[in-house]
Amino acid sequence: MGVFGRIFFAKVDVVSLLTASMLLPMPKFFDPRNALKSKQHMEVAAIYELAYTIVDVVAAATFLIGSFLFFSDRTMVAGTWLFVIGSVLFGIRPCIRLVKEYKLMKMGDFADAANA
Repeated sequence: MGVFGRIFFAKVDVVSLLTASMLLPMPKFFDPRNALKSKQHMEVAAIYELAYTIVDVVAAATFLIGSFLFFSDRTMVAGTWLFVIGSVLFGIRPCIRLVKEYKLMKMGDFADAANA
């Protein structure tokens, strides 16, 4: 087989692999439909969204309170600690979102399985 034949067959293999991979349903991160696949999916999504919102509100409150404590020299250290706590909470937020998406993806599509 010449060079042309090897290149041609290499392209055919790549095309067939790409076509086969496009036909397989792949679960996707951050697809809003993941939370609507079943009642269990909706419950998990709601729990994680509630946790996300609680962390968001507490983080905002720590920053707001820390800002007021920063006005006085006596409470500046406490304000600094509240800023640190708020920063950690804001770092936890994307972790909650990632865990939620991963869990929804790993749960599978039980609604389709029940109808099969």
